[in-house]
Amino acid sequence: MSRRKNERKLALYLLLAGILAVAAVAAYYWYASRFGSAYAAAIASQNASNVCTPPQGYTQEQWQQHISHHPDQYAKCFNQSNQTT
Repeated sequence: MSRRKNERKLALYLLLAGILAVAAVAAYYWYASRFGSAYAAAIASQNASNVCTPPQGYTQEQWQQHISHHPDQYAKCFNQSNQTT
C-alpha cells in the first residue's frame, strides 16, 4: 500500500474512535440524567434510622420483595425477618 492510503486509513480509524468516544460519553450522561436522580431520590426516601421499614408508597410486602433483590444492602433486614418467623 502507498503511504497516502495508510494515512487515509489511519485518519478514518481515528475519526471512528473519536465518534465512538463521543457517543460513549453522551450515553453515560444520558443514563446518569435519567437514572442517577431516581436512585438518589429513592435513597433519600428511606427511613434513615431503620432501612428495613418500608418508605412511603410501599406496603410491607412490596418492600420485602424489593429488598430481596439487594441482599448485600439489606442483610440485617433478612436477619430480622428470619428471627421473627
